[in-house]
Amino acid sequence: MDRMSRRQRNQKGNMLIFVTLAMCFLTVGLVIAGSYAGVFFAQSRLQSSADEIALAGARKLNEFNRLGQMNDMVARCRQLVYASNKQMVEVEGYRNNPLMEKLTRQLDDEAMESAENLDFERRKLATVANEDARATMKQKFEQIRDSYKITLPWLKIDAPGMVISDTGSVKGMQSNAQELEGFPELAQEDKRNIIDGKPTSLYRAENDARLPISNSPTFKFSPLPPAVGNEMAPARAVLPGDFKAVPGDYAPCTARAGLRINVGTGLGPQGNGNLQVIAAAVATGGGLWQ
Repeated sequence: MDRMSRRQRNQKGNMLIFVTLAMCFLTVGLVIAGSYAGVFFAQSRLQSSADEIALAGARKLNEFNRLGQMNDMVARCRQLVYASNKQMVEVEGYRNNPLMEKLTRQLDDEAMESAENLDFERRKLATVANEDARATMKQKFEQIRDSYKITLPWLKIDAPGMVISDTGSVKGMQSNAQELEGFPELAQEDKRNIIDGKPTSLYRAENDARLPISNSPTFKFSPLPPAVGNEMAPARAVLPGDFKAVPGDYAPCTARAGLRINVGTGLGPQGNGNLQVIAAAVATGGGLWQ
């Protein structure tokens, strides 16, 4: 009887040891799984934050449709210069009204001067939009940075750092400005405007749209999504690989943000490394000319 009781006690003791060891292994496994799950969660959250920062900068670029309105003004200034030059040439052909010839030459000079002044303001606006977008991205980053830091026995996440904060353009983007009619010969010349092999009614972006006249100034259209029907296109995320630097002094239409964070696991197979993500977003589209 005593022998059977002793055997039962031994079996219960062995079972207790087995259950204890199993619980220990299960606990360690859960901690390790939780550590790596935390790493994946940190990366996903970091990507979401980068997207949010890029979108904030992109929305700032065309705030109040300022870039869209500038493109529209460039289109109208371009037609004004063409009209004044055409009128001057026509009057010069008669050469029987010196006062009219003087007036048309004066109007042509004023149109040329207005084109120069508008281009100066366009360059200033491009600089302001760029600075505003960068400042907005920095401000957005400051709002979310302190919410990241976590220190646990099995996981450590440092505060992120912003390694990229810039603006640029995006491959294949056109301008929002509609090509103007009124002068058939100029409209025919503008029909040569091709984007991705397809005719378009929009002025081509990042192209010095000179007029077919002597001493034509350059008319520069910055890239910007056109209106969809009667609605402005919303700011949207784009592939970071489609981001490119802005050529020359055109206004940017895309914001890009890159974040890096240090993550370490403290239990089980210890690891320590950097996670880095990049996001890009294109600006709110231009509105219809009012």
